[in-house]
Amino acid sequence: ALRLWRPRHADWYWDEGYLTELSLDLARGLRPHSGALWFNGLLPLTCSWLAPLSVAPFHWWVPGPALWAVRVWACLLDALSLWAVGRIGQRLGGAWVGLSAALLLALGPLPVALGALGIYHHLGSTLALLAWLSALDEREGAPLWLPYLLAGLSVAACFWLWWVALGLWLWRPPRSLAWPLRGALVLGPLALTLGLILERGGPDAWAMARVLGAFNAPWRGCSELWTSAQAYPLVWGGLALLALLPRGRRWAWVVWLGLADAVRQRGDLRGSPYLLLVLLPWACVGAGLGLRRLALRSRALAGLALVLALGVAGIGSTDWIERLSAPPPLGRNLVNFLRAQALGRGTVVATPEVGWALRGVCRPVELSQAAAARGWGGGFLPARLSPGAFAYDPRLESAHFLVVSESHFDTLFLDPRQALEALAAESEGWPLVFKNPAFVVYANPRYGARPDPAVRILHDPVFYWRAACFAQQHGRPAWAAFARRRARAGFVP
Repeated sequence: ALRLWRPRHADWYWDEGYLTELSLDLARGLRPHSGALWFNGLLPLTCSWLAPLSVAPFHWWVPGPALWAVRVWACLLDALSLWAVGRIGQRLGGAWVGLSAALLLALGPLPVALGALGIYHHLGSTLALLAWLSALDEREGAPLWLPYLLAGLSVAACFWLWWVALGLWLWRPPRSLAWPLRGALVLGPLALTLGLILERGGPDAWAMARVLGAFNAPWRGCSELWTSAQAYPLVWGGLALLALLPRGRRWAWVVWLGLADAVRQRGDLRGSPYLLLVLLPWACVGAGLGLRRLALRSRALAGLALVLALGVAGIGSTDWIERLSAPPPLGRNLVNFLRAQALGRGTVVATPEVGWALRGVCRPVELSQAAAARGWGGGFLPARLSPGAFAYDPRLESAHFLVVSESHFDTLFLDPRQALEALAAESEGWPLVFKNPAFVVYANPRYGARPDPAVRILHDPVFYWRAACFAQQHGRPAWAAFARRRARAGFVP
């Protein structure tokens, strides 16, 4: 009930927009694209083909907005994960452990908040749990191949879950398959997915892979682990119990490997809490094992501890997700404004949390795609993409409007390539034509709007200085001079 209630009220989150756009195209039998970028299975967000393909049928069955169909898909996967966690806990420590782990995962504030999001991580997380559950099935006649195939599918769905397959491949249960067959089952789905990516993406896919491979969060020793532990105490406490208690120890080293890799990728996990989706279930199993140990001494004390744990289960910040989200009424307000402009096939530069809702109203484009089309790259997009990488013209000059939200000031404008795109619009005097508490819209003077020389888009001197340095380095002295003048004028709210 919690999983189905919250999606009706949750804000539109950035990453949900990607999956909604891609799956909606597949449901309509079209070649999928996110914004103006054709989807090759690698970008956006390395979500491969499995997640959007599995969501596509929900657009036929679930009435209402396209995002609601994606969230229903996520809720059903979450329900399957709850069942898997209960069974895993039961097999590791009995009915008490299974019930405790399932309750913590079902009712904890953080699992409920993450479970409401229609993001591709749900598929990989659920497949990983089912792989571990089938590996624990020691009944006579249980399929030996199933754990490895499910692990391979989880990695094909979420590339960063490589440690799930590695753990199952290396851990040899009493009855197991030969090493070559294990490798074929684990690596087969990934090989097919990568082959499809390279076939659809060609040289552009290789260029994107190099950009993604070069990305790592700056490692600050153990401070990031400690900061994340303070933000998510039950997650770390449950994983610690998993490592300390005998029944969970053989699994703990693999889960902790996944945790370390998540911190390596993203640093402080408060900025990427969705990476905890696959770790939260194991933290709940560890907490269940700890509660069982406590129940051997006092059932009343264990029951009290469970009630207290449910009150704080997974307490941790989802502030970063909220900052990259839009309240639905304000998103619909923006969509209605742009619909009134009768843009047809005209393009609008907007962010993914609202881009999916603009399908049929206009052609949405991301700011990073506009920067990539200019030859600079942007975000995870490489500097030189082939003209065939785009479904339609993503250049800023061709856009009718530029939509700016809080996410621009939190993340996008920190990238000087994307800040320079906004600076280009500011230097041309794109006037402000619409504003609500979540979005500000600027109009392109090329389509009849009156230029406003006093308009400010970047606002913060830091963004102006970064854009000025990048413009100077890339042969745009006029833009660099304009950015320096604006930076010296100081911050304008």
